[in-house]
Amino acid sequence: MLSYGDDASYASRNLRGTSVLKGNKLVYIDSIHSGGAVWYYDATNGDLGEGGVHSCDLSELNIDACKLGYVNYARTCDYYMRVPKRQWRQGFDENNVQTKSGGRALVTSKYFEQTVLGNYPTYHDVLKELNSEEVFVRSRAFSRQFAFYREAQCCIKLMHQGTAIGDYIDGGFRLYPVRKYLKEKLERAISENI
Repeated sequence: MLSYGDDASYASRNLRGTSVLKGNKLVYIDSIHSGGAVWYYDATNGDLGEGGVHSCDLSELNIDACKLGYVNYARTCDYYMRVPKRQWRQGFDENNVQTKSGGRALVTSKYFEQTVLGNYPTYHDVLKELNSEEVFVRSRAFSRQFAFYREAQCCIKLMHQGTAIGDYIDGGFRLYPVRKYLKEKLERAISENI
């Protein structure tokens, strides 16, 4: 695991105002003090101040590189990616993460936390949810890289990193000819998340 050791001022420049993991919880770093004392908020509350400020030691933060990908919201999903920036920050903030659709990256949300942790619904659960008549779901990811998108009541598109790569028809997927190279990657993602 990466660490800043005892360099609290360097850690503060790179972490203050960003979201990182503390164990299996996404936290928003408010400040880092000499000696390595970190003040943080629960980053999944919506209102950062709602749960009050907490403290921990700098060594308790997990600053390893986290994989991004699809973020599932209540009724849709969007593909998140890291943005190369000259002013580099270790944690996630709205300046170094963007959505493929051009929307605002919600890096302080329970939805983003699930992506960072790699928690996705199963392939079958996603299809069941998209075909449900009780609640309309527009799109849903079943892995960091793959999702289904309902274009119309009868048409479900298979997506890879925010781009349509095929259709879901009659209980199976059909990749577009120029996207056939993704077949093994897709099959692996499905088999890992059944």
